[in-house]
Amino acid sequence: MLKMDSKFLPGVTISRMIINNDFVELREKIISKYREKTLLKELNDVNEIDMLFQNAESFYVLYNHPVHEHKDLLSILDKIELFNFIKSCFNEDDGGVDIIVFDVDFNACLAGNHDGELFRVYF
Repeated sequence: MLKMDSKFLPGVTISRMIINNDFVELREKIISKYREKTLLKELNDVNEIDMLFQNAESFYVLYNHPVHEHKDLLSILDKIELFNFIKSCFNEDDGGVDIIVFDVDFNACLAGNHDGELFRVYF
C-alpha cells in the first residue's frame, strides 16, 4: 500500500487550517455526494476515465484514510495531474489508494481503492 501525505498528493492542497473551513465543507460535500451513489462500475481502461471526465478540466481528489479521519487529504488537480496520478498509483502489482474524485462541478465521480481498483460512480 502506498503511503499518502500532502507531498504525495499532487495539485493544490486544500488545508485543514484554512479559517473559512473550505477543507471541512468540501470534504463533507464530497463524502455526502459519494454516499448517494446507486452503482459502481469497475473501469479497466484509462480511456474510460477520459470519457467520464471529458467535459471537465479541474478535479477534487479526496484521499480518504481508512482509519484516521484527521489524515484525510484534499487537493485540486487539473486533468493532466489527475491522469498522471492515477497511472502512477493504480496497478495490479502495488495496489492503489482510497480516493474519491469529482470534477469541480460535481457532475462526474470516480472512486479508487487500496486494492488498485477504479470505479465509475453512478448517481
